[in-house]
Amino acid sequence: MVSSSRTHRVGRVTSDRGDKTIVVEVEFFRRHPIYGKPVRKRRTVMAHDPDNVCRAGDRVEIEECRPISRHKRWRLFDVIERSELTLEERDAAFVIEPEVMGSTSSNQDGEVDLGADQSEDVES
Repeated sequence: MVSSSRTHRVGRVTSDRGDKTIVVEVEFFRRHPIYGKPVRKRRTVMAHDPDNVCRAGDRVEIEECRPISRHKRWRLFDVIERSELTLEERDAAFVIEPEVMGSTSSNQDGEVDLGADQSEDVES
C-alpha cells in the first residue's frame, strides 16, 4: 500500500443527521504556553461519509481531502469501533417531549387544552 501524505485523525461521531455527512469531534493535547501542563482541546469537523455507514457514538478515523462542500474538508477513512447504542436508544436521544416544548397539552382527542386561565367562557 502506498503511504499517503494526508493527515489522519481519530475521533468520535457526534452527529450523523446529514445525508452523507458526519460531524466528528477530534480530541488532542497541547502544552500550555506558560505552565507547560498538557491541556485537552477538542475540535469538531464535518466529514464525508458516502455510504452513510457511521452512527452517533462510533469511533472513526478520518483523513483530510479536497474541499467537498463549504464546511467539509475531511472524509471517512475507517470505522474503528462501533457504538453500543441500540436503534431505540439512539432515536430516544433525539425525541423532544411535548412538556418541554410549551405549556399547552393535548387531550386524547387531539384537542389542545389551554388551561383554566386561558380558556374562553361561553355564555348562553
